[in-house]
Amino acid sequence: EKDTTEDYYKDDTSKEQELASLTGAESYLVGLCPHYWAHVPLCVADVHRLKSVNGIDCLKISASSENQPKYIPVSKCLLTGIIVAVHPKLNNSTLYLLDDGTGLMDCLEWGKDEEYQVPMSL
Repeated sequence: EKDTTEDYYKDDTSKEQELASLTGAESYLVGLCPHYWAHVPLCVADVHRLKSVNGIDCLKISASSENQPKYIPVSKCLLTGIIVAVHPKLNNSTLYLLDDGTGLMDCLEWGKDEEYQVPMSL
């Protein structure tokens, strides 16, 4: 018996709701978690393992006492590694390829628009 597309999305939605109940990832609770506002130190592999719960990226950190996984919402992270490639772009931004030993990550430094810079006075 084949699963229909509708059944597939039903299962996915119920998984997201279950994750939301474990993380407090409801939109009105996310801002209460200090991890959401901090630069959380992560490895590139951790970034690739983030799960989206109600549109919020969450990181699995451990199993709780009830043997259920615990998740925290993350909006910013701190990556440390070696820059293995640099690609300047035409729009004054630069793309860096970062290697931390667990994987590779593209990092973008937005270009500075001279028109909107605050003039420096001496």
